[in-house]
Amino acid sequence: MFNEKPTKNGADAKTPEARPHYKKGGAGPPKASPKDRDDPPNRDGRGLERVEVRSISDLTRHPRQDANFHPLSDDELARLADDMKQSGQRTPIEVTPDGRIIDGHQRLRAARKLGWATVTVVVRYDLVGDEAAIERRMIEANLNRRQLDVLDRVRLARRMLEIDEKKRPGGLSQCDEQDLRDRVGEALGMSGRNAQRYLNILIAPMEVQRAHSEGKLSMRLAEKVARLEEAAQEEIAGEIRAGGDPAAVVAARLPKAAPAEVDPDREHDVLLAAATRALAALDGREDEVRGGMDLDSEIETLERLTSLIKTLIARHRRRKKERAEVMRGIGDPFIRDHHA
Repeated sequence: MFNEKPTKNGADAKTPEARPHYKKGGAGPPKASPKDRDDPPNRDGRGLERVEVRSISDLTRHPRQDANFHPLSDDELARLADDMKQSGQRTPIEVTPDGRIIDGHQRLRAARKLGWATVTVVVRYDLVGDEAAIERRMIEANLNRRQLDVLDRVRLARRMLEIDEKKRPGGLSQCDEQDLRDRVGEALGMSGRNAQRYLNILIAPMEVQRAHSEGKLSMRLAEKVARLEEAAQEEIAGEIRAGGDPAAVVAARLPKAAPAEVDPDREHDVLLAAATRALAALDGREDEVRGGMDLDSEIETLERLTSLIKTLIARHRRRKKERAEVMRGIGDPFIRDHHA
């Protein structure tokens, strides 16, 4: 398959930038024939995949790429480019006949970073005219290759259900949403409530979703962003894109909630009762606790709880000392009067 010499690309084929790069010592890519491009072997396009060499300038992004996936970070892209520079393009980019990328957006970014003019592609003539099948293939290819976190998998599960139901993005019915929640919970081994929290975050801009995936934004804050008006969400996304710290940006943009009408003493009693039950159940069994899927959120809650408990302990100790002093002050005259 890869047994012919590299094609010239409007320049001397001996220059590195004029040809796709392959692993040193390996075979080069096949020549791209104009006839191949204009006259596919089977005009109905069914059942055909073919390796070709194409100019990078002829390839375009799939319109759903940014909605389904977040791009590699600058550091990750630099590592990919370095690997391709050293070892060559080991995996062809998968494209439609008109040059839309199905799988390989990050490889194309790396190739551009390296200054390459052409890359080797696999052209999916078999998917011509079936936009749903093209997007499904894009998702399936990335599911097998990318290092996905929980939120990524939930996002893709949602889009796959939309494709199955022939719905536009975000067009699931209430019944479909319940089905999706159950699917996600079963597939990822989490409760329906936890699955719903991830589904809630998918309403937020991709910048917010990525900040959560990278551990820069808790699930609690990401959910709060998802409940904001669209204009407020876009302002937050813009500040994150500009380099703002996600947690600080979100905290500054969230509306200040009015203080809730609560009885602090009652809530204190509830906390003590819950703590008493937890101590009886967990004392000596800490190593058996695995936690849920969103450990960052759990850690944040436990840290805040620890801070609250320390504050309460310090206050209770002061109150205990104050009460002892009061009782001594009351007790002395009482004792004198009693013995008089």
